[in-house]
Amino acid sequence: TAVLSSELLLIDVTDYWVMKVELERWV
Repeated sequence: TAVLSSELLLIDVTDYWVMKVELERWV
């Protein structure tokens, strides 16, 4: 389950960066 949790964390980080880039692009 350690691998699964690290993959979920990676997805969260990726989603955060995508959202951050989207917001900065519109500013």
